Amino acid sequence: MLSFKSNLKLQLAPNPTTSFVNITASTTVEGLAYTISSSAGQIVKKGFLSSPQINVQQLSQGQYWLSIETSKGETMKAAFIKK
Repeated sequence: MLSFKSNLKLQLAPNPTTSFVNITASTTVEGLAYTISSSAGQIVKKGFLSSPQINVQQLSQGQYWLSIETSKGETMKAAFIKK
């Protein structure tokens, strides 16, 4: 589990994944903006969370970073692997 400022915590499962990433966080994530970036830093997907789950089936195999911005402007970040 990765922790950042203000005791924000973000955990992703299953990891590695083939289809969906389930999000467990220290704050409610529904309605928050998210960005998925490749290991090279390229943004490959972004949007707003309607549930604590993101469909990643369309992503190629590799390592990615999920960033979620809170309503206070803080960022939670965690890595996952897409198989």
